[in-house]
Amino acid sequence: MQLWYLLFVPFLCGFQITEIMYDPEGNDNNQEYIELFTNATSLSDILFEDLASSDTLTLMQDFATPYVLIVEEGFNLTDLNVTAYTTGATLGNNLNNDRDLVLFRDNESISDVFFYVSDRDGASNDGHALCRSHDIFTPCSPTPGLENDLNQTTPEQNYTLRISEFLPDPIGDDRASRPGGEWIELYNYGEETLDLRGLLLEDARNATVVISDMHVTDPLLTPNTYQVVYLQGQSLLNNAGFEQVKLSTPLQLLDQVSYSFSKEGLSWSQDFTTNSFSLSVPTPGASHRPVEVSLNSSLVLERVYVGNDDVVRFGESFRVRLRVYKGDTEKTTLKVSVLNLSKQTTVSIEEKFVEHVFTLTIPLLSNCQGKLKDGTYTVVAEGLDTLTTLPVTIRGTAKDSCVILEQNTSSSVGLKEAQQSSATVKKETVQRQVSDNFINATGRLVYESSDAKAKRWAVYFFCLTLLLVIAALLTNHG
Repeated sequence: MQLWYLLFVPFLCGFQITEIMYDPEGNDNNQEYIELFTNATSLSDILFEDLASSDTLTLMQDFATPYVLIVEEGFNLTDLNVTAYTTGATLGNNLNNDRDLVLFRDNESISDVFFYVSDRDGASNDGHALCRSHDIFTPCSPTPGLENDLNQTTPEQNYTLRISEFLPDPIGDDRASRPGGEWIELYNYGEETLDLRGLLLEDARNATVVISDMHVTDPLLTPNTYQVVYLQGQSLLNNAGFEQVKLSTPLQLLDQVSYSFSKEGLSWSQDFTTNSFSLSVPTPGASHRPVEVSLNSSLVLERVYVGNDDVVRFGESFRVRLRVYKGDTEKTTLKVSVLNLSKQTTVSIEEKFVEHVFTLTIPLLSNCQGKLKDGTYTVVAEGLDTLTTLPVTIRGTAKDSCVILEQNTSSSVGLKEAQQSSATVKKETVQRQVSDNFINATGRLVYESSDAKAKRWAVYFFCLTLLLVIAALLTNHG
């Protein structure tokens, strides 16, 4: 439910919740109240809502003051010359003492809203109300109908805080929601737990972020620990040029840091031994490594792994160990090979400012023809705007590489002969299909096509018919 407070603008058209008494000492009945700053804004169409009910407001008394009280109908207004409205016998469904919603709206939009939690916000049965200060509600002495007296709040903490690390230029969107986006880390070097809510973070132009629950995982920072304040959709810190980060209360500057020209993905972190800041790999919420990060990439071929007999031969594969550090470059591809003696093995690296270690396999060309000489060759790793080499000694030829080549050659010949034989048979078969009949070596007919048979029987039938016609004619003349 805290999202209600986070999602809506807390001040609109002069309407603002300024004070809430939700758990007065003793009996709560007719003691609870909500104070509004309205600046003469009409409340005729305003509804009040808590977690359980929605109520209209009824005017009880009217004074020309900028403050308005929302109270129960039995609330004692004696000596309170302030405009007051009631919601009836109870303020909403009675304001809960552990947590509740305080919301004012008209028919179209929300005017102001706050969700309180007693364990988090305080002012529970201790004689205090919650007063608004810089859009944060903190315990205060009750002043219904009057300007809040924030000087009478509980004693201000002794803020033993310093800015320990900050990320001006994160990878991706600077305005992303946590854990993305810009962030500022604080360190509590004291002996007491500190509440970070209400503290101010500012830049050189005095643009301000007020720390609230939406910015931190836990607003209570225990001694000797770190807490990251995520800016949650805001961009406070410049990526280039001079900039400042300031941490303060409304009355006191606690710490400030100046910097210039950041690098994407790198944070500025403090070395507590020298009190200096340097670009480093981000460590949000954790202790820091006071090691300045390098912006240049580096490659180191550390060693060659050889076989059991400590020999690398032509036609076999061997492994190399490669240590890579990617600096401030957008390039990602590494290529490793033995010059003129192997294909390239490729590696892709995306993450900047991180060291990687790879063990890569390099396949060598065979030397079956004996044209390559034993000797020292060069392993080359190149990419990320840098290059490194390592010598490797190669002697002899791996026997299996040449045996495999001979077997493959024999198989190819056999396959070629089989293909040629198959083509011959296929050719003969086609020729036979074109012929009408087939006569063997003895001159005897052993096959005759159906078309040939039909032609031959048609001749026989014609001759027989002709003989019958002749015979018939001779008989008639006789």
